[in-house]
Amino acid sequence: LMNSSIEKKMTIGLVLPALPAYSETFFRNKIDGLQERGFKLILFVGGLRVNTKEDWHVVYAPQFTSGNLVTRCRHFLKALGACIFLCPRRSIKLFFAVLKDHGSIPGAAKVVLLNSHILGHRLDWLHFGFATTAIGRERLAGVMGARMAVSLRGFDISVYPLKHPGCYERLWPRLDKVHSISNSLIELAKLQGMSSTQNWTRITPATNVKSELPFDSALVLEKLKILTVARLHWIKGLDYSLHAMRHLKEWGIPFEYVIVGTGPERERLYFTRTQLRLEEEVVFLGKVAYERIPSLLIASDVYLQPSLMEGFCNAALEAQAMGRLVVVSDVGGLRENVVDGETGWRVPSRDPLAMANKLKEIYHLTIDDRNLVCRRASQRVRSSFNIEKQMEAFAEFYLQ
Repeated sequence: LMNSSIEKKMTIGLVLPALPAYSETFFRNKIDGLQERGFKLILFVGGLRVNTKEDWHVVYAPQFTSGNLVTRCRHFLKALGACIFLCPRRSIKLFFAVLKDHGSIPGAAKVVLLNSHILGHRLDWLHFGFATTAIGRERLAGVMGARMAVSLRGFDISVYPLKHPGCYERLWPRLDKVHSISNSLIELAKLQGMSSTQNWTRITPATNVKSELPFDSALVLEKLKILTVARLHWIKGLDYSLHAMRHLKEWGIPFEYVIVGTGPERERLYFTRTQLRLEEEVVFLGKVAYERIPSLLIASDVYLQPSLMEGFCNAALEAQAMGRLVVVSDVGGLRENVVDGETGWRVPSRDPLAMANKLKEIYHLTIDDRNLVCRRASQRVRSSFNIEKQMEAFAEFYLQ
């Protein structure tokens, strides 16, 4: 009863770069789940306004760089008016706090105006959905009298700091709590300056897959159907998986490899496919609606995730829940996602030959061995990575 009354009074401000897309279930499930439990959520988002059917309280950031001059001026005057008339004390406190950190009057004024849509709200928690969204806003929660949290999801802690050394120096000391989707990201955060005594909680992604899908009952796989769902980005290691496919072709193993996704590496990967003479075996589907992914998983035998780094990987989790065989790189959160040899297999990253050998081994597995791995994977995901447990963990995160 006490927790219930606290939840109903608690307001959480969630800061995101944009309104969650339909495929971003890790945010959508959290928002809906916490609201169902009585928490009040306010989404502070960037980007242009998007029509949504969800019952969400959305507050958009002012747009000073997009639109025509009249639109930008209107946003500027609205932000300035909010700072002067709605929250003058907080605006002044934030201005001088940022000025103390950075020593730039224009820079401090810019921070105040960019956060004018947040400053006037009463919050118990200000939670940044990605660590990068908290950069430059390290003083915001303190000025508002709110507790501050940040989520570590992958790129923000494994790649961004490599290009921007020391980017989180001002963030770590001001955090009340850190949420990470895997233990591996916490270790990376410590290497980036997070204190070993920092209060943190691991809450992994979850799946709400309901129906169990048995593996193909064929005694012998006539053709190995392989699927990857990923951005066409260097960190996903797709060039290594293409070279693994070349090995399979040389060994005479029939297969089809479907890659779903789009991104900056598209042209290079197409070129690699041509050079390796895999035009008949490798299919790039491009961007696919999220609701189509389950049917693609059903049509596949193996889900392959060849990433160089992953915070956790929702797609691999969903593939296991649906009773698919899964092969992933032995990196980051994938080590917590897949139990090697029990619920799937982990292979060394950047090693096409090891990847190909594992796929060859799977091709020759008996139906009983295939089904045993699939059942273990599905049962583990459904019992340990379900939405209900995830929402309980998030509620506890804010209440403690």
